[in-house]
Amino acid sequence: MSSTEKRTEFEEGFDKIFQTFKKYARGGVEGGSDDKLEKDEMRRLVKEEFKGYLGICDDLSVDKIFEEFDEDKSDSVDFVEFLKIVAKLAQNAKIVDRLAEDNRKK
Repeated sequence: MSSTEKRTEFEEGFDKIFQTFKKYARGGVEGGSDDKLEKDEMRRLVKEEFKGYLGICDDLSVDKIFEEFDEDKSDSVDFVEFLKIVAKLAQNAKIVDRLAEDNRKK
């Protein structure tokens, strides 16, 4: 994409998801990197960024989903694993159904 082309809404949204992941990942921690989220960071991200959707999602639910998608059992998730978690959380909270309903009302 050239610098003069406007980014699509999807591209802007995806970039926002990536930047949010990096914000909560362990960047700046000695020996850490910003390319992985640990379980406590994932809990904090969910509580702060999904609060409007996931009022009923407790730490135990996040932990269970985290463990399911921590494919290499490293006690951290990379960005691809994180995207799978977001999809699962959205499914559990019926976010897609709510968004579709909101769009039908418009």
